[in-house]
Amino acid sequence: LSLSAASAYSAEVGVVDLNKVSKESKAVADVQKKIGQKQDDFQKDVDKKKKSVEDEVKKFQEKSAKMKKPEVEKTQKELQKKLDDLKQYADKKQATLKTALNDGLTKVNEEMQKIVASIAKDKGLKIVVSSAQVVFSEKSTDITEEVVEQLNDKISKVDVKF
Repeated sequence: LSLSAASAYSAEVGVVDLNKVSKESKAVADVQKKIGQKQDDFQKDVDKKKKSVEDEVKKFQEKSAKMKKPEVEKTQKELQKKLDDLKQYADKKQATLKTALNDGLTKVNEEMQKIVASIAKDKGLKIVVSSAQVVFSEKSTDITEEVVEQLNDKISKVDVKF
């Protein structure tokens, strides 16, 4: 009796490998590609601004010996402000990338959850757990391939906002 109860219970539980879904998802790859491209653009922009400030610092260092003390102090403050502004700018760009990545992956995750729920309903599953939390499960309880297939059919591109 307890063996049949365990069998009945196991038929109501599904397992999904979220890492595999993420690795094989066209939508996740699309988000990562877009983030990577934007990160390259941001880095080029920051590097350009950094070089400009470094050039100003270099010119200042060459001239500073001939400058009067108040002018040196004023220029140092201006250069420090430019360096601080550059750091703030770079931090803001990094935060923008992080937010865009999180938003893009959230869209994919929301779609994946709908797909998991649909598969669970079709198979009569009462619960679906991450394979990372499971010590052992029969292959028949794994719905990962179905999730990947349906996710890739449903969503392959994600609108990532920057």
